[in-house]
Amino acid sequence: MKIILIAAISKCKNSKLGIGFENKIPWDVPEDLEFFKNTTINKTIVMGRKTYESIGKPLKNRVNIILSSDSNFKIPSVHEGTEVLIYNSLNKLIVDLKKHGKDIYVIGGHEIYKQFLGITGLVHSIILTEITSVNVNSPISCDTYFPEIPWNFLLSDYTLDTFSKNSDYTFKILKYINKTLDPDYNKMYNTDYTFDNNFVPNEMVYINLVKDIMKNGNNRSDRSGIGTISKFGCQLKFDISQTVPLLTTKRVPWKTAIEEMLWMLRGSTDSLELQQKGIKIWNGHTSREFLDKSGFPSYDEGQLPYGYGHQIRNAGGDVFNCKNCNTENEIQGFDQLEYILYELKTNPFSRRIKWNLWTSHQMIKTPLPTCHNSIQFYVEEINNIKYLSAMVGMRSNDIACGNPFNIFGYSVLVYIIAMKCEMIPKDLIFNLGDAHIYNNHLNKITEQISKTIRSQPVLHLNKDIKDKNFKDININDFQIIGYYPHPTIKYEMAI
Repeated sequence: MKIILIAAISKCKNSKLGIGFENKIPWDVPEDLEFFKNTTINKTIVMGRKTYESIGKPLKNRVNIILSSDSNFKIPSVHEGTEVLIYNSLNKLIVDLKKHGKDIYVIGGHEIYKQFLGITGLVHSIILTEITSVNVNSPISCDTYFPEIPWNFLLSDYTLDTFSKNSDYTFKILKYINKTLDPDYNKMYNTDYTFDNNFVPNEMVYINLVKDIMKNGNNRSDRSGIGTISKFGCQLKFDISQTVPLLTTKRVPWKTAIEEMLWMLRGSTDSLELQQKGIKIWNGHTSREFLDKSGFPSYDEGQLPYGYGHQIRNAGGDVFNCKNCNTENEIQGFDQLEYILYELKTNPFSRRIKWNLWTSHQMIKTPLPTCHNSIQFYVEEINNIKYLSAMVGMRSNDIACGNPFNIFGYSVLVYIIAMKCEMIPKDLIFNLGDAHIYNNHLNKITEQISKTIRSQPVLHLNKDIKDKNFKDININDFQIIGYYPHPTIKYEMAI
């Protein structure tokens, strides 16, 4: 017997998944109704009393089970050929469900979904239709919600956004499987290679690091004057083969993280390019005040000479886009990104597939020396399939504010490189030098790690990325599927 939760949901601004408004469906998407009908026909469906009352009648060609705490609840009539059963006890219902067929579909509402998810190991899978309003000025309003999706449910299959016949909406279908119930879940990926992480969520790796620093770290002063709790020599390891480590205990602005990575991969050191897209994460470290304070009054505001983009695409060379940087011979440096791609395609098992973003004689010329300053790629071949892993080296890492960007941004990088080299992403490892939490972040990060971990999202790449020049890859080439985090927690960046 498999118990499957099925629902149509819409993402709300309060980070909840809306399923209804005033006891009605708050959208008109005929494709979802057709999908629901085809999925549940000739099956057993379970619903709460309120859901039954919102439908108004038993559904034909199904066994209708209604769960109600009201022992006097009765339905007025039953259509011929339609079976209706009423239960007053969830425990009694669960015992009897085995009598009603192989697949049992729970169709709502909120309390029923919550009760089933609250029993460990009971629910096998979840099927969601995510509805989105096309008109951003007319969002969908909801007052009842689907429960949060626990971390142990893996997003195993999905469709991309499709316009409904009712052009006011788009929809996509997401299918989750409880991987703690199905140890063979990896078979759906058409590979015999099992990535065994003992079902520990990626996010717990991050939370454990936070707890370790807070418990065992050292109190240290720093250049910002804020002070930190710091620990030296930490490691994070994430399985990125099926999902990406985009934190769910707070909302991470994932588009910003992708835009930053693409900015670096283009070789740019001009933060004005990001500002034009409304991205302000580099404003503080390229402001006139910061440049002057750091001893670089001749540098143009908005510039990060010899920074990440320069080191990736022009290592050892001169900065060509800074009119006041006093370049002398205009030396063309080494394109480390192209080197990585060439080696992975021609010599994938080399131990030299690495870039280094710390050019010592240039680090003294940049206002903020590179924090994440190396990456090494590693290829494994199993059954003629190549799997790509990467290990990132960081001299310094702001765990609350910067790390969530970094672990997701480098996941994006591995996915891009893997697609270009016809490989499959596997592991992402971070070796951290000074891993620290700023003193003014302690209260908020304590709040953050107290929140429940939710199911991790999937990163979907446009297949055209494989042949695109890096300067042509843009944010529309990426989609995050199934990202339903807790609300944003704002951390003030130390400058």
